Amino acid sequence: MNGDPTVALSTNEKHKGMKDFKGQYIYTEKGNPFEIWLAQLMEKTISYEQDKYDWQRPMSFTNWVTTDLLTHPYEPSEDEDKVSVNPNLIHTTKKFEPGLFASYHIYPYYPDFLNYEPRYLAYQDHREEKNNYAGYLQNMKEVHHMPVLVAEFGIPTSRGLTHRNVYGWDQGFHTEQEQGKILSRLYEDIVEEKMAGGMVFTWQDEWFKRTWNTMEYDNPNRRPFWTNLQTGEQHFGLLSFDPGTKLKVKVDGKSDDWKKLNSKSVYKPSKKLKALNITSDEGYLYLHVSAKEMENQKLYFLFNTINNQGQSKIPQIPSLKTKGIDFVAELNGKEDSHLWIDSYYDTYYFSYAHQLQMIPSVKGTDTKDNGMFNPIRIALNKELAIGEGKNKRTIPFDAYETGKLQEGNSDPNSSSFDSLADFKVNESSGIAELRIPWALLNVKDPSQKEIMGDIWSKKGLESSEKIKGIQVGVVAVNKKSNDVDDTFPTQKKGELLLKDFYLYKWKNWEYPTFHERIKPSYFILQKTYGRLQAEE
Repeated sequence: MNGDPTVALSTNEKHKGMKDFKGQYIYTEKGNPFEIWLAQLMEKTISYEQDKYDWQRPMSFTNWVTTDLLTHPYEPSEDEDKVSVNPNLIHTTKKFEPGLFASYHIYPYYPDFLNYEPRYLAYQDHREEKNNYAGYLQNMKEVHHMPVLVAEFGIPTSRGLTHRNVYGWDQGFHTEQEQGKILSRLYEDIVEEKMAGGMVFTWQDEWFKRTWNTMEYDNPNRRPFWTNLQTGEQHFGLLSFDPGTKLKVKVDGKSDDWKKLNSKSVYKPSKKLKALNITSDEGYLYLHVSAKEMENQKLYFLFNTINNQGQSKIPQIPSLKTKGIDFVAELNGKEDSHLWIDSYYDTYYFSYAHQLQMIPSVKGTDTKDNGMFNPIRIALNKELAIGEGKNKRTIPFDAYETGKLQEGNSDPNSSSFDSLADFKVNESSGIAELRIPWALLNVKDPSQKEIMGDIWSKKGLESSEKIKGIQVGVVAVNKKSNDVDDTFPTQKKGELLLKDFYLYKWKNWEYPTFHERIKPSYFILQKTYGRLQAEE
């Protein structure tokens, strides 16, 4: 059982006045119907094991922070603090010797009260540092009459972010090394606060999962067939399921893996740009550009994914004329590289400005070819009201730019490995590599080439289209003059014609390919376990 407040509350209301349970091994005192029901299940389980195997073992039920036995005045959602499922109301008779323990899934970033409750924010841990996670553990240990097991705690290595923690232990957007360090820290807190133990969630990544802030933008029936790097719930594992039967492309600013693929340039060499190579797998679209020199160049990748819409002008390249551009990837150094989306095709804006009216609207966004590109953003929290009385305050709507591109090395075997790396520019060899998660291109299911349709149509976010492929162009811009130095394809009469763009096609698949890889976090956690065991 995992604590669902609505189920627990409705059970209590439906069976109000239910008498306490008194079994051979388990009984309740002043229990609510839901706790009585749990006690009955525990009794049945113990009886079966005793009768069948002449065996007894410690007993628990899995609970969740939203149904803990504490009251949280700083929880903004009524649904997340409206009922308790209290293990203290369930007891054992002398016939059951092993005893009971409480069991909770406790993560550092959700529910929201963990980030706002003063007691937890002010709590000093064994390091003499403020630590809301340790503060909550201490409070839970304090109020229970039995051992408390942290049956789940975890940190995902997804590219996308889902919830923030006030001290940075967020749900998502962590490198695999950061995952190991944060998990180690949380486990140290579990040990120091004298909990009964802690279990890391989870051993392996899970491609089928969803998160609240991305679930409306993909095909829910096809999630297991590809890996969505934007979805935090898919990447909790210490074992990664990487796309492909083996590593296809390392984003490291080199060409060796492209040569192994026998990849050919999709364009003929031009005056500055020498080649563009493209490939893909169950996780990413990969691009490789070689040029005569990169030191003074900004690179722009132009993408046409959906027909009959897109922009004809690129704000960052005002002199360029083109048509139908839905996305622009701008590589302009570590601090100023972004993936931009046609504002008309921006699902974030459509959701939170048009549908929910939680962010300001911008005139003309619902018009095709309006001249505006938006940064790609993800919502993290809707506006929250927290606290009571004089302490009541409003926390504003929160989002972040997930389209900001990170430079790094995605080679797992490199000492500089960065699992969040999006691109790498090697100026000395004139090479730039880029990988883009499918979801950032509004792809709902790459296995069937299904993309988001016209979101301003009647179907809204439920609209979708099947495409033949993605058209890709490249523009090299001089950093100093901002003049266009070269383009793929070649301009004709001062315009990049969409019909000349290369159409990248890939084969559909029904069964995804993958290969296993142990993340660096595994080895970091392994050392932590060994050290703590040695200190006992």
